[in-house]
Amino acid sequence: MFPTWCVAKPRGTVNNLDLNGYVRSTCRKDPNSCLIIQPGGLCFDSTADMVTSTRSQASFLLHKKYGQTKICNRELGQIITHYPSRSTIGRIHFSFICFAPVQKKFFAN
Repeated sequence: MFPTWCVAKPRGTVNNLDLNGYVRSTCRKDPNSCLIIQPGGLCFDSTADMVTSTRSQASFLLHKKYGQTKICNRELGQIITHYPSRSTIGRIHFSFICFAPVQKKFFAN
């Protein structure tokens, strides 16, 4: 088993409006899930611009869902095998609390 994360696809491969729609829809359905990524929340980056903030929030919510279901949204997300950092999701500073790894089995074909 390898630690994995589900994060928003890189810029240019997914529309920021789609990510924003995902964040809004998810937060509407489960407002408590979004408290941590809202201003004042543990995983909110107040220094991020709007595009980076949306991408970071979407990554957090995609990964949260991935942790619950072991399924990464194929339209918006991608599975990575290294800890999310600025290079993968922008300027966000996720702590381990915000982005705990999911153990996923990979099988050789």
